[in-house]
Amino acid sequence: MFALNIAISGHHLELMKNELIRGLPQVKSSHRWEALARGFRFQTYAAMRAALMAAPPTIGVDGAAFTNYLEAKGYCASYRAIYRLAAKIALCEIMATTPKLTCWGIGVGEWRRGSDGTWESAREYEDRFNASRRDLLHDSSADQFLLSLALLTHLPKTKTPRPGVGSYRVKHIVENYPYSYPDSDLLGPIYVANGLTIAAAIHLGILYKTFKTESGRDHLNVALAVSQRVVDDLDCQFRPDGARAQQRRRRQELRILRRNHVWVYP
Repeated sequence: MFALNIAISGHHLELMKNELIRGLPQVKSSHRWEALARGFRFQTYAAMRAALMAAPPTIGVDGAAFTNYLEAKGYCASYRAIYRLAAKIALCEIMATTPKLTCWGIGVGEWRRGSDGTWESAREYEDRFNASRRDLLHDSSADQFLLSLALLTHLPKTKTPRPGVGSYRVKHIVENYPYSYPDSDLLGPIYVANGLTIAAAIHLGILYKTFKTESGRDHLNVALAVSQRVVDDLDCQFRPDGARAQQRRRRQELRILRRNHVWVYP
């Protein structure tokens, strides 16, 4: 299981309560709060509340403690509820430190034409940007963030971003990543938006480089500072019919032919 460590404080309590009420409506309220505390590695909800009000800590998520507490009270719950909640807290903090991040990546791309051929107004562009920002906190976005985190955790970091490791390429690999929580609840493969893969990289402290388009706007994609060799290997593993995997198989076939002294026409 990947590690998800988040900084939480008192102002996150309302968000956490609302998410659990919506996600676990059948659970008695006192049991929800106590399970929440166990999921964030506290002995009781009172201890958790006191800690958050005093000095906001960075805490790891314990899905097993969360589900075990609820099961002991007669409820059935999966890891998904506590991890999705934690993901939204992490995304809130990432949004605060990365004001240009949207579901689509950095910004929302170029200006668009309407069905009548006219360009969108500045207000319409801003509305599209703000809508994409809000989309970062949907349940599906939390799942995309978590799946991205699960794969990116395995990528060795480098000191500088690699031009061959763009976020858009990596997000396609993430989309094909078969991953389940320890309780066998399936997380991926699922569709993953470019911005959620970037968000996972930011959460893990992976360096990245932004770019500008020819018109001077922010490019949606970024270059990530992770091992290109490992990304290439994962690309071939999880996208066996993709261009990278096909090129690798072709090179291997050519090496075998040359080793066997078979003439290969260029």
